[in-house]
Amino acid sequence: MKIKHNNYTLFLAVIILTFLITLLVKYGLGLDKLVYNFYAEQLAKDQLEKLLAAQQKWAWVGYAIIPVMVLIRSSLVALCLSIGVFFYDMERKIA
Repeated sequence: MKIKHNNYTLFLAVIILTFLITLLVKYGLGLDKLVYNFYAEQLAKDQLEKLLAAQQKWAWVGYAIIPVMVLIRSSLVALCLSIGVFFYDMERKIA
């Protein structure tokens, strides 16, 4: 049984999986609690609450950048593979 996938479908699947893993890490590990415990001794309570509020306010940026990061990673891998194939073909033509 052969399944044919569209490249856009695979790209979307990778983005969704990355997004779900990001959410799982954030809420599964309780990162807010870890940040609070880490900074509890160094900052006053009101400073710590402002820090956590600012992180919550800008949290969407981390989620919005996921597709860009996936695209950059996959493009760099494709570039490296293309360069490798280019040099492999050049070597075969010379020999």
